[in-house]
Amino acid sequence: MIKSDVVIIGTGNIAFKHALIIKKLYPNKILCLYNYRKKKFDKKNIEENKILKNFDYVVNDGTKITPKDSMSFVIVASPANYHIKHSLFFAKKRFHILVEKPLTTNKTLLNSFLSEFKKNNFIFHVGYNMRFLTSIIMMKKIIETKKYGDIVHANITAFSNFINWRPNKNYKTTVSALRDLGGGVVNELSHEIDYMIHLFGFPYKYISRIMYNKEYKFDAEDSCNSRFLYKKFKVNLFLNMLSSFEKRTCFVKFKNASVLMDIQKNIVQI
Repeated sequence: MIKSDVVIIGTGNIAFKHALIIKKLYPNKILCLYNYRKKKFDKKNIEENKILKNFDYVVNDGTKITPKDSMSFVIVASPANYHIKHSLFFAKKRFHILVEKPLTTNKTLLNSFLSEFKKNNFIFHVGYNMRFLTSIIMMKKIIETKKYGDIVHANITAFSNFINWRPNKNYKTTVSALRDLGGGVVNELSHEIDYMIHLFGFPYKYISRIMYNKEYKFDAEDSCNSRFLYKKFKVNLFLNMLSSFEKRTCFVKFKNASVLMDIQKNIVQI
């Protein structure tokens, strides 16, 4: 058995980024890579070896990993369709959990995970880190204090191009382009959905349309147009991960002011 302070699940860029940060901040922590895909690492790849040196152990069998103590935690950075499965597996081992967004792409194992959460009372977070942006914190304060009166309507927009996210890989084989791995614009740009709920609460109804770009020939949706209905206002949501330009904004029309939040610049204009 391997007793670990931190376990990282996944062998992608985000998983290795977590490892680099943890070892920099906490060099004495025992860091374990759960290589669930049993990926063969090329010893000739210098950059990869530098990353792997940050791990104390690389383990292909998750059953051999146990918590070192009550503070041990797991970072789930596998493809989205594995998130809930890996979270449940390590929750049963009594690890605390940080899972990259989204938690799950289906509800099959969700109830089991929530049951385990209630039973063991471990710390659990989903990596929707945009909630901590100063611009979103400011917007939430404006909404809660009703500084400019009631909300009339709001528009949220997120445009990006996932082909540029991983320039060293064939975009058709990446997680973002494959529905079976949890790809598609709704999951990839779900930060906008999360902060929408964080700012406005849960809508009582929504209407949504997803679209596929036939030219690029992959099976995940690349754009989404949704309308969320609240008691006194509506929120329009536009997501596109095959856009020719980058844009992430939230416009809110209040009774007495218009407020534009620019996510990329992290500013609020009133």
